[in-house]
Amino acid sequence: MPDFPADAASIGPAGALSPWAEGSVYNGLYGGGWASRTLVANLAVIAEVFLPVIATLRGFSWTNGSAVSGNVDCGLYDAHRNQIAHTGSTAQAGTNASQAVGATATQLNPGNYYVAVAIDNATGTFNSQGSNPNSAGTFYIYPAFGLFTMASAFPLPSTLTLAAPSAAAQAYLPMFGALIDTSVV
Repeated sequence: MPDFPADAASIGPAGALSPWAEGSVYNGLYGGGWASRTLVANLAVIAEVFLPVIATLRGFSWTNGSAVSGNVDCGLYDAHRNQIAHTGSTAQAGTNASQAVGATATQLNPGNYYVAVAIDNATGTFNSQGSNPNSAGTFYIYPAFGLFTMASAFPLPSTLTLAAPSAAAQAYLPMFGALIDTSVV
């Protein structure tokens, strides 16, 4: 698995609220290998994550794939699915590279959160991992692991409505998350 986020050292003792953070169940769930993959246009990919300590939100990051196009929106939501912060429509830039966008410093208390990412087209790609899309039905188990989607979600809405992925094409989980700093509260 690639390092994530690529620029963590630049924001101090940092980490990411991400489905790919250390200790996450997602690493064992996905086995399709890392690849540059498109997502469904205007569909948010959502992951429930847990923050065990007080932290400060510093920004958002995702890893672009081999083709960049259009705009991305990445955001963080509280346990009630209300938006805390998001990047807004941000041009996807830099192939096969992490892209980071700063956010207003916001204190986060320990607890459950949701991170979400959406793109406004089906051309831009993300470095993603996925289950075997030829295995019928494998994506239906994802909500049990805190993985969801939301249609018509670009730009990201103020409140999330969670749904199970409905097609194998939605079964990819891109490298994305909220950048946090646990040294400054």
